[in-house]
Amino acid sequence: MLNSEEHKVMLESLSEQLAVEALDGACAAGCMALLMDREVTSDHDWVSLSVRYVADTGDAVERLILVQDARDFNGSPTEFSSYLFRQFKNLCGKAKMDWQYPLKFLSAVDCGHFGPHFVTLVRAEAILVQNVGSISVPLDRRVAIACYETPAVSEPVKDYLPTFFSTIDVLRQHFAMSGQRFGLLRRVCNYVGERDPWLTYTSSIKFLLENRAKFPRLLQQSVGLDPSQKLIMASVQEKLDEQLFITCLVTFDGVFSQLQGAPEPDVDSSSGWKSILRRLEGHEHVLSGPAFQECLVERIKAIGPYYYLPQEGKARSLIGFVTKVASKVVSQMLTAFRECSLLLNCLESEEDRSRGVLDFGRYKFHEELLSLRKLFPQCSMDSPQVVLRKLPRFEFVRTRPALHRALQRVVTMPLIPPVGPRSAAQLRDGVRRTAAILPAMGTAVVSVAVFACRPSENALARALLEVRAKCPQLAVSRPGLVETRL
Repeated sequence: MLNSEEHKVMLESLSEQLAVEALDGACAAGCMALLMDREVTSDHDWVSLSVRYVADTGDAVERLILVQDARDFNGSPTEFSSYLFRQFKNLCGKAKMDWQYPLKFLSAVDCGHFGPHFVTLVRAEAILVQNVGSISVPLDRRVAIACYETPAVSEPVKDYLPTFFSTIDVLRQHFAMSGQRFGLLRRVCNYVGERDPWLTYTSSIKFLLENRAKFPRLLQQSVGLDPSQKLIMASVQEKLDEQLFITCLVTFDGVFSQLQGAPEPDVDSSSGWKSILRRLEGHEHVLSGPAFQECLVERIKAIGPYYYLPQEGKARSLIGFVTKVASKVVSQMLTAFRECSLLLNCLESEEDRSRGVLDFGRYKFHEELLSLRKLFPQCSMDSPQVVLRKLPRFEFVRTRPALHRALQRVVTMPLIPPVGPRSAAQLRDGVRRTAAILPAMGTAVVSVAVFACRPSENALARALLEVRAKCPQLAVSRPGLVETRL
């Protein structure tokens, strides 16, 4: 039997070689996205890095390359982000990869304090990298994150938003469908729905706004069942009565309701992209208009002058700030979707709709697309993946570089669903599946556990060499054992 340290060495070596294998794939593709994800549990704060690239099949794949627990790191969030960036560059060095060249896109949405600093570090060394948030993070959560990160002119307004969302999070934690107090909520609020009302920020805020009058009784009865929650519930009730909290409820309910019908995480490229683009453009137009803000003001006034008139200036400032942030989030998403939409419009038309935007130096996108159509006159070209499968990658790049580049960029963006689970789901599922053995085996076990396929022979051979170098006693005393375990 191998001891825990020997197991740990094997996992670390195999995890590293799987990361190198993923980086080799991204390097061969010539275009990749770097994705940061985060999963917080009661005992850990997991942060991962993954690469997304286009495989030989024409489909996007997302591969986990690095997992770390921020709570094991003795330093600030910015120092942890710097450490992760160094680890990424070390892996690229082992893959003999000049990472600045293939890296075109970056996503670090919903990663707390780690995300913005990591983005800054990467873009300082790769200035042309485009920051495109993964569509797997819903728009309402993106807006909530942006409200934390965007500086505001009125500090009291900006400073109140973390209080608002932390209060919502406390209520979600205590009264979610998976919790012990959901039955009490059903009785007190007469809730008969089948879905968890606390599933998203959108549903949580709407439910709280509609049932606000019932919450004093709900909180009181909850304390009766568990007196240790008295201080927490008293603090929550105090927040629920504050004018700015009411303003936040109405404002975010209005903004999130407007954002309903936003892109779904699993939308594919050949259905619904145009309607998504139109909806996003509509959201941007409504959110940036004064009529929308005045509508929110009237909704707050309708609750009662007690909640609005004494602090009208703060209420208007908060509404203006939140709608501005939401509009900016939508605008950023539009930028990525417009490139996708332009390409899809070109694929379905005989006309030159690219107008030179998709040309690559002296190579003309439209001319190359027409030549490919002549080569495959009977074949459908309704999605980038379908077109990428028409020719082997090497031949495609050699004969039609502008067309290949445009197709590859769109598929590499973290918008179209990859083959297999997204990187965030891989991290979440990996830490749950390995929770029992993580303390003994280390974080490398997560990367190994989420890899669905058998590693290549090259990856296994390189891992084997590393294990033998680090644990020479295995090669001497137990020949063949390491090979079998790997």
